[in-house]
Amino acid sequence: MDIVDRTVIVVGGGIGGLTAALALVERGIPVAVHERAPELREIGAGLGLWPAPLRVLDRLGIGDEVRALAGPWLEAGLRRADGRFLVRYSVEQFSARLGEPTIGVHRGELQALLLRSLADRATVHTDRELVDLVEHDGVVTARFADGSDAEGAVLIGADGRRSTVRRLLFGDRPLHDCRSVGWRGTATAPPGSDWHERIGETWGPGGRFGILPISGGRVTWYAAAKSLRNGDGIEELQQRFGTWHHPIPELIQATDPSNLWWDSLDDRRPMRRWTSGRVGLLGDAAHPMTADLGQGACQAILDAWVLAEELDRTGDVPTALRAYERRRRWRAGAVTLVARGATVGARAEGRLAVGIRSALTGLMPPSIMLRELELIARGP
Repeated sequence: MDIVDRTVIVVGGGIGGLTAALALVERGIPVAVHERAPELREIGAGLGLWPAPLRVLDRLGIGDEVRALAGPWLEAGLRRADGRFLVRYSVEQFSARLGEPTIGVHRGELQALLLRSLADRATVHTDRELVDLVEHDGVVTARFADGSDAEGAVLIGADGRRSTVRRLLFGDRPLHDCRSVGWRGTATAPPGSDWHERIGETWGPGGRFGILPISGGRVTWYAAAKSLRNGDGIEELQQRFGTWHHPIPELIQATDPSNLWWDSLDDRRPMRRWTSGRVGLLGDAAHPMTADLGQGACQAILDAWVLAEELDRTGDVPTALRAYERRRRWRAGAVTLVARGATVGARAEGRLAVGIRSALTGLMPPSIMLRELELIARGP
């Protein structure tokens, strides 16, 4: 079977690329990861992991270590700026419906764990910027900016939302501008703090704000708004969210500027094709989505598992990649569209619009909210 005889080239050393590498080497398939950055170092923001990707990480033997990177929480839901819950459910209710709680982890710590788990089982190269790829006679050749190249039976583009592999395969189409900006940050809670107890999103005039605890008494948070008012840093956040409910002002104040990032929010309509011959896309390269559902890393992990299953199951590489695409394209595409809808729906900033949205949301029973989350968060 040629996939065993020749290496899988993974372009991109983020969460999706490293998970794919781990899933492949667990099946005895050789892998080489090529990352454009000079070193493998993710930003210090957090990410959410839902039960389905956690089950994948269990199968890869690192689930317990991943859970050790998380922080506990007691209840979750949607709140108004004054702190009143619109929809509220406990960790027990969530677990009963979806199997276990969603957890938050530090992105860089999860990446480091994946790297340790790969150890000497896969080759990881840094400072390798892909500039071209060629497929010929059952071999894919990747060419890099430093003049080096690599050959393999398969090439997987896990190189992010502005993927070079996607551009080389399907052309250079711009991403869809969601007309919003987003911030991400991490803060350390003071001893005895209750910052971790109530998680979820808050919607109010001027934007929205989300909270998720991670290990070490830290809280990762994110915020979004239609546009910038007064710069992009702490002062802007304090102006927008400084009068919102506890602990939002305290989280902003406790965030070191070096642990704060912002960017414009964008995504892409679901693609009809992720693969071509012996080349395929994975994670944000295949389905860039907004962060409102916390599904970007989750969907990349699910992609990685299905990709490895199909390459292990089927000796013919193009057939295996088409099977991977069929199994994952509809689900990831649906999540992308739901995430876009959440971004648009949460974008209202005027007091009247926010009041109407809050009133309608407050009519939703927690059981309905959990059922909707279950549909979004299903496995592959």
